[in-house]
Amino acid sequence: MKLKIGILIISIFYVVYLSIVGYSNSCVTRALAVEGEGSFYKALGYLDTSEKLDPLNSNIPYTKFAFFNDKFNKAKGLTYREKVELLDEGLLELKKAINLRPTEASYHMFYGLALLKRHPLRKGSVYEQAKSELRRARALKPASKKYKSISEKY
Repeated sequence: MKLKIGILIISIFYVVYLSIVGYSNSCVTRALAVEGEGSFYKALGYLDTSEKLDPLNSNIPYTKFAFFNDKFNKAKGLTYREKVELLDEGLLELKKAINLRPTEASYHMFYGLALLKRHPLRKGSVYEQAKSELRRARALKPASKKYKSISEKY
């Protein structure tokens, strides 16, 4: 009897967990949909909700980075400072994703490229950090021609 009750309790917790993760994923889907319609801040709100529900999912901060980076690239009518703030927010999100999944090569590649975009002068410690991230991406995916060609440029 105790075993059946234990299995029932574990099953209930598992169903609740799956429901939370499912809702988190639906928030990401909604974010992608509304961001595509141009509702940047509404999309970030959905991603914030998703991140609260599933804080260990590295795809959520990565998606936030992608939104910030896209807004930076398409920014019209923004001051230089506002554009830089977008990129800085994106870098913070990407760093979260790297901390959650340090073996994901694409996170390191995009982090290195975003650092280069944020600090266009090709010198100093930030440049060295960017190169290090690009080399890390290449080391994580040694067979990738894309990572090899990008890392060789810098």
